[in-house]
Amino acid sequence: MNFGIERAFDSKDVFTVIFVCILILILFVKLTFPRMFPALLKSLFSKVYFLDYFNEFKKSFHGFKWLLLVMQNVVFTLFFYQVYILSGNPLTVSIGYFLFYIFIGITLFLAIQYMLSLSVACVFDFVDVFKSVQMMKFAYLNLIAFAVLPLLLVVDYGNIRDAECLKSFLILYFEILCLISFVFLLVKNNKVIVKNLFYFILYLCTLEIAPLLFIYKLGVNKF
Repeated sequence: MNFGIERAFDSKDVFTVIFVCILILILFVKLTFPRMFPALLKSLFSKVYFLDYFNEFKKSFHGFKWLLLVMQNVVFTLFFYQVYILSGNPLTVSIGYFLFYIFIGITLFLAIQYMLSLSVACVFDFVDVFKSVQMMKFAYLNLIAFAVLPLLLVVDYGNIRDAECLKSFLILYFEILCLISFVFLLVKNNKVIVKNLFYFILYLCTLEIAPLLFIYKLGVNKF
């Protein structure tokens, strides 16, 4: 008499495809923009990227900017997915739908935040300063994505059993990267910020912190 033994497989196919697409995208950007890409990687400690490519960044449909935006948002999607799963939350929808939901949420958040910030900049007539700051912010978000990607590979394919410890490490690692980027952003724009300290604090609270809290609560309640 034969007995069937049920075996559960933790399929990595979806994540493997996503990781391969990310790596191909990064390689394509590196080959297509052989000067801009290395300059971006050094932008945390060098002003070359911001000085030489500011006019390129101002273009609405520049390939370098949009390709890296997609890469960045996909990496952040995987990151937030891992944090959600490691928190022990049940997944009531398919993985593909959940990842798509997170990606759209991140993209809409960044788009709406940018449009609101640009509107404020137009009203108070500091558009050039705003675009300069946005270029730095975008560059640092790209660098955060590059720094998070290797860790996600370890999380997905490593045999790490302590989910709570791993979740705490992921969050701490991400927060440290964001803090470092924020400090560099403040240092490189300290004169502008000091002159407009009240508006900067108002912007930080209304267009940076509040939307993040709203999206977090929305995501938690949705799933």
